[in-house]
Amino acid sequence: MLFDKYNIQFLQELDERAATNTPKVDSLDNAEDSNHKKNIHLLKIIGKKCEEITFLNKKVNKTVAEKNALSTALKTKDQELQDANKNYRIQNKELNQIKVDLGNSLKEIKLLQNKLREMDRLKEKQNMTNNEKAEILNKCSQLEQGRVTDQIRIQKLQEFIVRHFKRLGDTIVKDSAYHDLVRRHVILQKEYDKKIKDLGEKQFQLKEKDERIAKLINMGEALQLKEHMNKLIESKRKIKMQATSIKVLTAQLNICESAVASYKNELNETKQKLKTKLS
Repeated sequence: MLFDKYNIQFLQELDERAATNTPKVDSLDNAEDSNHKKNIHLLKIIGKKCEEITFLNKKVNKTVAEKNALSTALKTKDQELQDANKNYRIQNKELNQIKVDLGNSLKEIKLLQNKLREMDRLKEKQNMTNNEKAEILNKCSQLEQGRVTDQIRIQKLQEFIVRHFKRLGDTIVKDSAYHDLVRRHVILQKEYDKKIKDLGEKQFQLKEKDERIAKLINMGEALQLKEHMNKLIESKRKIKMQATSIKVLTAQLNICESAVASYKNELNETKQKLKTKLS
C-alpha cells in the first residue's frame, strides 16, 4: 500500500512534468533550494527570537533588581516614617505638658498678683496707721508741752497764793485779788485735768495703733510680700522659659510634620513605582 502511494505520487509528478515539459532533476533542485531558503529564514527567525528572549531575560533581571531595590527603599522609608511619627508624638506630648505647666504658672501668677494687691492694701493701711500714729504722737507731744507749761503756771500760782496768804493773813479772804487768784487756779486746774485726760486718751489710742501695727508686723505681711514678689519673678521667668520651649517645640513639630509628609509622598511614589514594575 505504501508502494502504491509512492507510485501514485511518482505518476502524478511524471504527468506534471510531461505537462510542463520540465525535467525531474530541475524539480528536485528547486525543492532543495526552497527548503534551504526556508531553513535560512527559520534560522533568522530563531536567532531573532533568541535575541528577544535574551533581551527579555535582561529586562526581567533588571526589573527584579529594581523591584528588590524599591522594596528595600520602601522598607527604609516606612521605618523612617514610623520614627518620624514616634518623634512627632513624643514632642507633641512634651508640648502639651508644657502648655499645662504654662497654664498652671499663669494661675499661680494670678494668685500671686491677687496676694500682692492684698499686700498693697495692707501696706497702705499700715502707712495710714503709721501716719495716724505720728499725728497722735505729735498731739501727745503738744499736750505734754502744754501740761508742763500749765503745771509750771499752777505751781507759780500756788506759790504766789501761799506768799500772798502769809502776807495778808485772815484778811485775805476778803481780798478780791485772792478770789480772782482762786478762780484762775480753779480754771487752770480744770484745764490741766482736761489735758491730762486728753493725754491719757491719746496715749490709749497710741497704744491701740501700736498694737495694730504690731499685729500687722506679726502677721509677717512684709516678709510675705517679699516672698510673693520673689515667687512672681520666678513664675515670670518660668513662663518666659516655657514660652521659648513652646516656640522651639513648635518649630520641631513643624519640621517633623514636613518630614512625615515628605516620607509619605516618597512612600507613595515608591509604592507606585513598585506597582508599575510589578504590572
